[in-house]
Amino acid sequence: AGAAGPGGALQLQLAPREAVEGLRRRDEALEWKCKGSMADCDGDRKEFAQAQVKNFQMRGTEGYDPSCKVEDSCREAPANFGEAAARMVQDMQTAELGMSSAEKFRKMGADVERPNVVP
Repeated sequence: AGAAGPGGALQLQLAPREAVEGLRRRDEALEWKCKGSMADCDGDRKEFAQAQVKNFQMRGTEGYDPSCKVEDSCREAPANFGEAAARMVQDMQTAELGMSSAEKFRKMGADVERPNVVP
């Protein structure tokens, strides 16, 4: 830590070991938090979310991007009640496993055999 001494001269003093160790742990925690986490350390997640909202608001217009995205169902609407009921059961089973359908991964351009690797 530094402080102004007589005549405005800067005086340096060593920080206690506990303070130095605490600052090092804080820096490591921030570094870990910003690597592959939900923390928005550089603003990219905010920009991505804003683009999602803008695209969603443009549905039904020429500016809408219809490509398959993670937040979309990426499939045609069911043709009848039976198809809708069958899809609902399939979706409930898929959701219980915490997975998306192979159909969705194919439309996103992902390898169905390696669904965690999304382009």
